[in-house]
Amino acid sequence: MKSLGHYWSDMLIPLRFTGAASLVLDAPVTLSLTNHPSTTTGTLEVRQGTVKLLSGAGWTAVTNVVVAGGTLAVGPSVGATAFGPEQGKSDAVMRVAPGGVVEIAEGETAYVRNLIVTENGKERYKNVGVYGGVDAGLDAAHTLSCLAGKGRLHVQHNPFKGTMILLY
Repeated sequence: MKSLGHYWSDMLIPLRFTGAASLVLDAPVTLSLTNHPSTTTGTLEVRQGTVKLLSGAGWTAVTNVVVAGGTLAVGPSVGATAFGPEQGKSDAVMRVAPGGVVEIAEGETAYVRNLIVTENGKERYKNVGVYGGVDAGLDAAHTLSCLAGKGRLHVQHNPFKGTMILLY
């Protein structure tokens, strides 16, 4: 089997994914999605290489985003609908493992329902809030090494935080 990396080092794909189709990139290539939002409920997973969401692209109905390695890049004018159908709305659970990077373009805010980051071998849910990489200009508590670029990631929910009411 030949490596796609040698022949297809940078692919620009103006396609729309629908239904329950998943995309898994596990090759040292760059795959750029552009011009069409994908309404698939399937998983978007990057194991190695780079997936770029560019102008007009987004994975708008996704519930599972996995960055196990490589880079998932959110380009200019894409943040609001990168992982949801409209600004501020996302059902995506994003998991980022060591070696995985989510890069968000300057001026963009991408939204996810949950963010789970593997730290010291354990998956940890991040609290509700806005996070970024070292270039995003946020305080240390909201700066994550798995995020890059000057953009931000807005986490909308943490299933383990909230108010508990005990009734006797």
